[in-house]
Amino acid sequence: MKHFLSVCGASASGKTTISLKLAEQLRALPSKPSVLLLKMDHYYKDLPKLVDTIRSQVNFDHPDSIDIELFEAHVGCLASGHSIEVPEYSFETHRRLDYTRTQESADFIILEGIHILYNENLRNLSDCTIFIDIPDVVALQRRIQRDTKERGRSIEAIKRQFEQTVKPMFDQYIRPKAQYADIVLDGEQPIINSMKKLISSNAFTKLIK
Repeated sequence: MKHFLSVCGASASGKTTISLKLAEQLRALPSKPSVLLLKMDHYYKDLPKLVDTIRSQVNFDHPDSIDIELFEAHVGCLASGHSIEVPEYSFETHRRLDYTRTQESADFIILEGIHILYNENLRNLSDCTIFIDIPDVVALQRRIQRDTKERGRSIEAIKRQFEQTVKPMFDQYIRPKAQYADIVLDGEQPIINSMKKLISSNAFTKLIK
């Protein structure tokens, strides 16, 4: 039987950090289960027909920017015990790369992304749902640190995108879905505090029994 955990929250809230620590915690269980982290970031739609200047202006924070049909299909394959070919995506060019990564299914499958809880099918599939929240000012600071170093963006472009799409889409589509979370974490807290709250929650302890 496969168990699904969903990690959602604001951009730069710490979803990946929490997900990786959660994977470590699960792998340390006495049964030594296999664990897979599947990031929704790999499933942004490819837009090959758009020129670079137009592609960079697309609203990548809207749920429609995700190839949700492919993501759901892959989740279904994993639930059935089959392997998938995970797309590789470049945030610098806003394009999918021309190769994929084979990923085997696992006992525990962590789904991570800003729109994980927006999708009803994914919510219903999840045995444990986690939402990470942080203030907007902290999210912007973290995006500046990340995107200037890892994605080749300018500070001006990062701030403009945050004000035009990131924050409005978060307020409209992401924050309201916190109501569906079994566990809500404070993204400003030290990771050790967040993990203590997570692993002591009823939703998590029921999952690993």
